[in-house]
Amino acid sequence: MFIVIIYIMQVTDLGRIASHYYVTHHTIATYNEHLKPTMGDIELLRLFALSDEFKYIIVREEEKLELAKLIDRVPIPVKEALDEPTAKINVLLQVSCASVSLLASYTA
Repeated sequence: MFIVIIYIMQVTDLGRIASHYYVTHHTIATYNEHLKPTMGDIELLRLFALSDEFKYIIVREEEKLELAKLIDRVPIPVKEALDEPTAKINVLLQVSCASVSLLASYTA
C-alpha cells in the first residue's frame, strides 16, 4: 500500500510582486501594511528604510561626518538622528535618486 501526498503551491499577489522586484516577501508585507495613498515623501522614504533588505545596515562612527554633510544636501528632510540606520538609508536613497554629487561633500 502506498500513501501519496500531494502538495499544492499557490502563487500570491504579494509573492509575485516580491519576486518581480527582487525583494523579500517580508518587505512587501511591510509595504502592504504601512503604505497609504496620503503618504508624503518623508513618510515614504521612512517606509523604504524599513525594508527587510536593509536590516543589517549600521552607522559606523567614521561615517557620521560624511552623513552630516550629505544630510544638508538631500532634497527631502531627514527627521531621524544620524545614529539611526534609517537615517543613513534615507540619505543614501536620496543621494542615489536625486543624483547628489558626492564630491562636493569632500571639498566642503
